[in-house]
Amino acid sequence: MNDVTNKIVDSFKEMDDLKEYSNSQYKTIVVQSKKITELERKVESLEVKLAKSEQANTVSSVLNPSQEDKGSDAETICLIQLALLLGAAKNGELTLEETKKVEIYSKTLQMLRSKDVSNQKKPDTGKALTNEELMVLMNSLSSIDAKEQ
Repeated sequence: MNDVTNKIVDSFKEMDDLKEYSNSQYKTIVVQSKKITELERKVESLEVKLAKSEQANTVSSVLNPSQEDKGSDAETICLIQLALLLGAAKNGELTLEETKKVEIYSKTLQMLRSKDVSNQKKPDTGKALTNEELMVLMNSLSSIDAKEQ
C-alpha cells in the first residue's frame, strides 16, 4: 500500500469505521459514474444536433431565397451536396469517395447550367421561314448595311 492509503487506514480506530468509510466512498463512486454516463449521452446528443444544425445552416447559405424558386431539383441537389462536401473538406481531408462525388456533382451542375444557358439563347420563332421570306430578309439586311456605310 502507499502512504496515503496507510494514513487513511491508520486514522480509523475500528474496523466498522473503515467499512463505513469505504461504503460511503463506493456509493459516491457509483453516483459519480452514473452522472458521467448521463453527461456523456447528453454530449453525444448535442453533437448530433449540432451537426444537423450545421448542415441546415450550410444548406440555407447555399440556397438563398431567390435561388430556391428557380432552377431544377437536380441543380438544387448538386448545390446542397457540394456545400456539405465543402464543409467536410474544411474539417479535414476528403476521402477518395468524397472527391469522386465532388467531381460528379460539379460536372452535373456545370452541365445543367450550360444546358439552361443554351436553352435561353434559342429564341422560339414559332415557325420556319420559307426560302422567299429568307431572301426578302437578306435583301433588307443588305440594304440596311449599304445605308450605314
